[in-house]
Order: sequence, then structure tokens, then C-alpha cells
Amino acid sequence: MFGLGKKKELINPRARVGDVIIISKGPAIETTGLMSAYFPDFLEVKFGKSFVKRAQDVFYQMSTVKDAAIAASVGE
Repeated sequence: MFGLGKKKELINPRARVGDVIIISKGPAIETTGLMSAYFPDFLEVKFGKSFVKRAQDVFYQMSTVKDAAIAASVGE
């Protein structure tokens, strides 16, 4: 996980025994989305224009806003 902010505003979440951890996205989604946004020409040469388009559509699946809202609505 990566975040930016003023040092005094940062929190340091640490998982402890008994904590519930929710993982809502995977590294494959982020890698596909980012690489297709940053290196579309390279990917197009290797895999074709259709592949790049599908990979770029994955970019918008990286957001965790909807996931967080669902988790918050359940409580605790």
C-alpha cells in the first residue's frame, strides 16, 4: 500500500491477530491498468490494438471507492 500526506496526519495501520483483512483488488488489475496506460505502443506491437483497448478498460477497475463504501455500510 502507498499513500502521501503530512507526517502528523499519517496513520500506520498494522494487522493484528484477530483482525479481519479485506482485499478487494489484485496486483494483476493494477499492473494491467497501469502498464496499458504508460506503455500502450509497446503492448500494441507485442499483442495488438484490441488487447491494449481491453487492458486499458481494466484501468478503471483499480478504484477501491465502491469497495470501501460497501465495507463501510456493513459496519465494524
